[in-house]
Amino acid sequence: MAKKTEFIVIDGCIQEGKYVFLPGQAYSPPSTKLRDELLASGVIAKITEPAAQAAVRAAQPKGAAQPGEDDDLGGENDLLGGGAGD
Repeated sequence: MAKKTEFIVIDGCIQEGKYVFLPGQAYSPPSTKLRDELLASGVIAKITEPAAQAAVRAAQPKGAAQPGEDDDLGGENDLLGGGAGD
């Protein structure tokens, strides 16, 4: 069974081998010792903490549709829909 991610990177980056975890990304520390060190230094936070939620929101691209938002697909400037360049 897969391990459930409980933490978000909130400050700096974490590199494990070839993987780099950026602010706002989910992260599961490989040991309790590392988890405790990263929590104490403020590099990661529990998913439920406000700092983690803020990091996730900040990591989203500007103008990205939020869950439940209408992204106005097929608008007049939709290149694939034929609206532009007619």
